Amino acid sequence: MKALILAAGRGSRLGSADEGLHKCLLEVGRRPIIEHQLKALAETGIGPVGMVVGYSSEEVRERVGLRADFIPNPSWASTNSIYSFSLARDWIKGDLIILNCDTIFHPKILERLAATEGDAIAYDSNSGQGREHMKVNVESNRLLEMSKELNPELVTGENVGILKLTEKTVIRLLDKCDEIISSGGKNQWLGAALKELAKTENIKGVDIAGLPWCEIDFAHDLNRARKEIWPAIQKTHWKKTVRWRQSRWVMLLAILSLITTIAIGRVFTPPDITWVITEIEDTTDQVTIKSGERTRSMWPLKKNTKLKATVEGNKRVRIDSRLVMNKAVEDTLTYVLEVRVDGTVVNLHKHITTNSKTWQYQDSSVGKLRKIDLSLTPGVHTIEVTLLAADDINECLIVIKQEEIEETD
Repeated sequence: MKALILAAGRGSRLGSADEGLHKCLLEVGRRPIIEHQLKALAETGIGPVGMVVGYSSEEVRERVGLRADFIPNPSWASTNSIYSFSLARDWIKGDLIILNCDTIFHPKILERLAATEGDAIAYDSNSGQGREHMKVNVESNRLLEMSKELNPELVTGENVGILKLTEKTVIRLLDKCDEIISSGGKNQWLGAALKELAKTENIKGVDIAGLPWCEIDFAHDLNRARKEIWPAIQKTHWKKTVRWRQSRWVMLLAILSLITTIAIGRVFTPPDITWVITEIEDTTDQVTIKSGERTRSMWPLKKNTKLKATVEGNKRVRIDSRLVMNKAVEDTLTYVLEVRVDGTVVNLHKHITTNSKTWQYQDSSVGKLRKIDLSLTPGVHTIEVTLLAADDINECLIVIKQEEIEETD
């Protein structure tokens, strides 16, 4: 069974919370949303995976790599998911899982859909009261209606945004999309075609009430996904059924390891981290790199010169760097950064990088992002970063930042 992820849109309702980053690349639980989705699909045995991409497509491609086939939507700014889905007609073969790129969910939701015979849509009977919720009316396990403006008396839950269709029904849905698009509806949601299809097709409703999930449309959704939904997923997902046919000695060692871990207090839900950029002292202004409509500010660092910043100890410090490269360079390049803390060399870090093919700096391109993490003792510290060497390159770009941990309840 294939899976199609709709990931062409901009996601403008997040405001400044995404800093221009594609929604599927926003981090929840220290990993981008798309990583959670791909992992869940792989664990459920669903694949290959296709992605319809548009906004910031090169950056999405760079992150996902060979784990998906990409279907471009060059008209992403003036179309919606119904049009994106129609572009995947030639790619779709066989039964299909369809999901939006901005949803984080418990893998059991996929398992329940995949195990359902025929066509099915996931819905949550514990939700559906919000103004922005895509409400559904499911009766006798069949989807009858779906709309944000659904009569409250008919609402039986909220659409999760994940559905499973047989090949036969997928073709009918594609035809329904083409009808709506040809009538001028290319900027409608895929749900507009689905609810029309539900009038003639038996699309089963699979209630996933009790399983954590979240569609990330607004800044408060992102905050909730980080503080509530992901910790709930992480807390329950590790309790997967153990295959007792494994060696009893392996099982014994695993149990002893778990007991030891609990004993020393290391079982916990890691908090999400927000990185705050630290100002560079006594230097020229920041420069801007661009990837489509996205921009990032970094500080230029010439060979054998240094950048200096004051940071607060007892917090993790991260140094991001990108090598400035000729656009034509396809080879792997190497550069070395020296990191000093309070005048003492603590790191001589050799980075190996290739052309990002995504980000541009003036008339040049830049290498893929490379990171150095530091753990400092309490107190105020001075960090100095020097570009010691680079393959035929005289400049890299630097950002120094510190963590801010958001505690979960």
